[in-house]
Amino acid sequence: MAESPVTATPDPDYVPSSQPLHSAPLPMVSPAERESSGGTWLYLAAFQNGFISIVDPLSGYALRQIPVNASQAGLAVSPGGARLYVADWLSGQEGQLRIFDTANWQVVHREPLPDLIRLLGGNPMTLSPDVRWLVVSFYAPDGQTGWQRVFDTESLKCMPIEAWRLDDCGFGQIRLIGQPGDPRVYVQCQGFVAVLNAGDLSLIRRIPSPTPFARDSLGWSQVGNPYLAVSPDGRWLYGLYPKIERKAEGRHVLVVGTDLQLTVWETSNGETVREVMMSGQVSVPLATVGRGDAGYLAVSTDGNRVFVAWEDMLWALSGESLQVLGELRLPAPVDGMAQRMDGRELYLLPAASGDLTTRELGFFTVDVTPLDLLRHTSNWPRLMSPLLYAVPAPAGER
Repeated sequence: MAESPVTATPDPDYVPSSQPLHSAPLPMVSPAERESSGGTWLYLAAFQNGFISIVDPLSGYALRQIPVNASQAGLAVSPGGARLYVADWLSGQEGQLRIFDTANWQVVHREPLPDLIRLLGGNPMTLSPDVRWLVVSFYAPDGQTGWQRVFDTESLKCMPIEAWRLDDCGFGQIRLIGQPGDPRVYVQCQGFVAVLNAGDLSLIRRIPSPTPFARDSLGWSQVGNPYLAVSPDGRWLYGLYPKIERKAEGRHVLVVGTDLQLTVWETSNGETVREVMMSGQVSVPLATVGRGDAGYLAVSTDGNRVFVAWEDMLWALSGESLQVLGELRLPAPVDGMAQRMDGRELYLLPAASGDLTTRELGFFTVDVTPLDLLRHTSNWPRLMSPLLYAVPAPAGER
């Protein structure tokens, strides 16, 4: 769907938070760095950072920083980069959704969000690949129940609660995965992947999958934070599922085994094409407690390779056979990954939480052809639970 033009208006009612958010802005680009910035922009938010930062991946510094009220704001960026969607909330006040026109950074729409936005445990919002639907996650103050609402970006209205029919997806992080123009989108749910009609988000089918955050006898998750990705031609759906084994030793719970399950489905019928355990080819590092048990996936722009990031390892796999083609040990465990628009580079953020000592701060750039560390921007603040997205830079900024 083309991103419709709108008339930009200022945001005169925005009041910056007076809460101590431990604001940690990124270093700003110099004029020379701004002139040489490339065709990709990165959007970044992090827990108690106080900003959404638009980052030039070449320098690793911020081009612009937008203040937010929430300890961690939700964000979504349209695939073409024309719209930025920001959801945040200030204690004692209702939340709000702001839509920015990135051509001039004016707010083009403001939507009140009277329910409590789920701002912990991941991004509370996700945008469909065709830019039509924005799904926002809410939860009750007791934290035991949650729900989603669908915002129509064409009519600029929240749809009736019945527009989201996936109550059994849980109330954690929801991600709509797909390619622009594809008639289907995909959502990881509890024990299945939901295949949805991109036009109205109605359910087409359910594909059986591991159950995220399934608990073991100790009460810890056996399956970590999953990740889905779709091939550029829309033919293959990839799923990454961390499998974690723990045991009790006195008062402590130890991770004694970790593996990564990779599954490939054919999107036309939901049939499983291939399923492998990464430990059959490589040594998989143990999961670190408290980092979210998260792995990351990216598919090359030609669809020939799949990149898997887990802890401090990055692997390149054949997109067809899932055989490991190369690996790279990173300077620190990974807590975010995005890909340059032309596919030549991967951008990775180091973890800054969990039961580990942060080895490196900053921002890593990997050349995907030799799978080698290309750059490291080191003088960043410590960012916890970051959200990272890559989109094309506006034509006038390239």
